[in-house]
Amino acid sequence: VQFVADTIAVEKGISYEKVCEATKENAKKLESIDITNVPMLFFISNGDGTGYAKEQWRNFIIDYINSKQNGEYKILECSHYVHNIEYQKIYDESIKFINNLQ
Repeated sequence: VQFVADTIAVEKGISYEKVCEATKENAKKLESIDITNVPMLFFISNGDGTGYAKEQWRNFIIDYINSKQNGEYKILECSHYVHNIEYQKIYDESIKFINNLQ
């Protein structure tokens, strides 16, 4: 945020504080209008490698997905680098997910 704010401030001649405030206000606007209806499939690790406890890590993602109309998830019993460990399962489940899209 600081780099972007500095760049905008220099290019537009606007104070750094005003750029930061506008950035924060715009982020709040985006949060309030996030009505995405895009199909999403998440593969959720056990949290190893994230710095969070297993349930806390999973709840972050599950809560987000549950707030979406077309969100689905699969729980994986592996560390955070799921693509290196469960690549076959990710492939298989992704194909199923894509084939079930209407």
